[in-house]
Amino acid sequence: MKNVKVLAFDMDNTLIDRQGALLCCVRDMIEEDTKEKINDQSFSKFMEQFLILDNNGMGNKEVLFNYYIDYFHLSLTWNIIMDRWVDRLAKYMRLMEDTTEVLDELSKKYRLAILTNGDSVSQRGKLNTFPHLDWFEIVMVAGDYPWAKPDVRIFDLLCEKLKVIPAEVVFVGDTIVSDIAGAKNAGMRTVWIQGDEKLNSDLPDIRLYRLSELLSVF
Repeated sequence: MKNVKVLAFDMDNTLIDRQGALLCCVRDMIEEDTKEKINDQSFSKFMEQFLILDNNGMGNKEVLFNYYIDYFHLSLTWNIIMDRWVDRLAKYMRLMEDTTEVLDELSKKYRLAILTNGDSVSQRGKLNTFPHLDWFEIVMVAGDYPWAKPDVRIFDLLCEKLKVIPAEVVFVGDTIVSDIAGAKNAGMRTVWIQGDEKLNSDLPDIRLYRLSELLSVF
């Protein structure tokens, strides 16, 4: 790609493995709260609806955790589960494979930034997953602002802070609506990192299957 000055990244499931952390965290919480081991089949059945309600971290937490409580017949309140969730989930977070190596290489040639949805407390807590943040010129958490992806205004604000025009930015993310559609509507070019070959879209400029493939493009 020509005339690229900035690579801006989504965080969850692009740089940080939120999905893997969520699965481990939920399983441990279930076994702690029910005092029983849960087999893979039962866990998968429960997680089908849990993941839909979670909506990549953007779902209504009261609805999400009341589903958890009702499903396992627990004598708890959703806000107690919520407090424990916020504290624990960050501790399960790990970087996606090759993230450190990729960011090391890309930062030698491009300005890097993060634009992530979610509330400020939980998202900024995840930043501790990185060994350092020196790669990134800017880290923007949508919870600090009136808008969230895919609202074009949050992408425009990123450009304003970086003092670049949208055509000079490539946005890298894993979700078609929030990341790719939002960035495209703002005038940015896009890279969709989507490991599931069954999912298809003509919207992104480039589709990759793992983060390390960025090094062959940039």
